[in-house]
Amino acid sequence: MQGLVDPFPDNPLSFDGHTYRPMQKQTAAGKQAARCFVNIELLECFLRSSISNTGMEVLVTAWKPSSSQFDGVLQKICVPESIKRIGKKAFYCCFRLTHMVFEAGSEPEEIGLDVCRYSALLSICLPRSIKRVVGAFGGSSLRSVFFEQKAQIAYIGDAAFRGCFFQAIRIPSSVERLGNNTFNGCKALNFVTFEPESKLRAIDAGAFMGCLSLSSIFLPRSVQTLGLSVFSGCPALTEVIFEEGSVLSLVNGAAFRNCTALRSISIPRRVQTLGESAFKGCLALTTVTFEAGSVLSSVNGAAFLNCSSLRSISIPRRVQTLGLSVFKGCLALTTVTFGQGSAPLRIKEKAFEDCPSLRSLRIPKNREMTVQGALPEDCVVETY
Repeated sequence: MQGLVDPFPDNPLSFDGHTYRPMQKQTAAGKQAARCFVNIELLECFLRSSISNTGMEVLVTAWKPSSSQFDGVLQKICVPESIKRIGKKAFYCCFRLTHMVFEAGSEPEEIGLDVCRYSALLSICLPRSIKRVVGAFGGSSLRSVFFEQKAQIAYIGDAAFRGCFFQAIRIPSSVERLGNNTFNGCKALNFVTFEPESKLRAIDAGAFMGCLSLSSIFLPRSVQTLGLSVFSGCPALTEVIFEEGSVLSLVNGAAFRNCTALRSISIPRRVQTLGESAFKGCLALTTVTFEAGSVLSSVNGAAFLNCSSLRSISIPRRVQTLGLSVFKGCLALTTVTFGQGSAPLRIKEKAFEDCPSLRSLRIPKNREMTVQGALPEDCVVETY
């Protein structure tokens, strides 16, 4: 980066034995101008920003494909150490961009929405100073993603890596939230790990939806909520393991819908609600268990709909409601046992519709149960 100094010269700049032509782009309203030096022959760009009166870095916030002078030219970029934030769509539709590196000593804090969307970026190593990545690399060709050691990043979200092509990722312990659709549609992703002592609290809607190759996931104890459709449509997923001492309290609707290879699941004891269609269409699911001391109170509609391999299940004692069509289409289900509890139990309509193998509902003799709708013809209610 020697030779790239402020103020920028008006004439072409010589660097590394090559000539770079200066170009100027205007930043957001009230900001200063930033300049790029592009070598058309080498297709490399080195970007340096002006510095405001407050000492904060200023960077181009939007380079639109219609106006960019290098979206079809740029192949490599080195982000200077002065950069603190890469703004929205900075390299949007740079469809030849394959490499982005950060100058030694760089301490950027945020990479914004669609920064490298529709680029050919192959690999990225994010500096430890990054705190947020928001939708930055979705739709790119990324094959590998790395975070520097002692990463400070707290939020990765809003389709940050949606539809990328990498096979593995290691989530830093500093991450507190994975936002909506973070890895949605990453079809090659089959290995996800979390650093020890993870601070992760929430995995939001669709975060791993459509990850066709993902076969196993180990979730840190710190995770409190799983969002809507978080693992929906992961047909290779056979194993979900919750770290001992999990504080998970909410499994949202369709969280594991159509995970057709999932064979068993053990629900952590602090989970209070299983959302609608949580395990709908898990065709291979044979075993569902709940940790001792489970505080589960509600199993919502269609939670286990069409789990055609499920044979029996024991419902925790605090559950008061089984939702509409909760076990509908569970062809192999023979026995449902309800735990000891004092609260009345309500079973909504169609809860056991199309369960031709169901023979017994087992309920404590001192517990009241209301069943809305008919039970299968050969099913009887037994007390114990």
